[in-house]
Amino acid sequence: MGIDLDSYGLPIDHWGSGGDSSVRAGMLAITDYPKAPDLSQYEIQPGLLCRHPKQDASTSNPWNYTRDQLLPMIAGLHKQGHIDVVRRVFWSHAKRCFFCQNFEEGLPGTTKRFPDFADPLAPNHIGALILAGNFWYLYWFLPIACLFLVLDLFIRNHNEQNQTVAVCYLYGQWAMRLYRWARPDWVRLNQVYWNDQMQPEYTFLIMDLVTKEKRA
Repeated sequence: MGIDLDSYGLPIDHWGSGGDSSVRAGMLAITDYPKAPDLSQYEIQPGLLCRHPKQDASTSNPWNYTRDQLLPMIAGLHKQGHIDVVRRVFWSHAKRCFFCQNFEEGLPGTTKRFPDFADPLAPNHIGALILAGNFWYLYWFLPIACLFLVLDLFIRNHNEQNQTVAVCYLYGQWAMRLYRWARPDWVRLNQVYWNDQMQPEYTFLIMDLVTKEKRA
């Protein structure tokens, strides 16, 4: 068990799949893991990200890229100073009315069946993109985004906490404090998820980030 990296130095799961490499890479970046890869390589086309840029047709398909992949990645890109990448990703999403890239089922050319559709971004997610891209002229939107973030922290909860932690990281210390208060079982939730992945080291990295309240 541990932080599994492939021959390219990109994070993979315990069984060798890169399907969630983008999530792992983003979380490693914001938690200051010393072997975090350069996240700019996940931009496979201008403004389009992928799950893993080098593994197979499904993971490198930009149209198989979901919201849970996006949010840790943009936080990590911000952390590493790839603001230009974040801005291209922002405008790419804006052109799609802030729907994510996952219009295909997996492999290139596949289609989704109704009612399945690309993931929409809520105002708190759009606010995270604005912060990650340093779009100061769009900061007027942040009060709306913050309201939705607060509602999300209190109403919506599930075992996979990576998206929420990444978004709170971008909003800053007040959001991290609210995350700990609104979800008092946050440690257990992270442990359950990462223990199931047989990579508990991610939990320790996330615990350190959340309790340090440190933002780039």
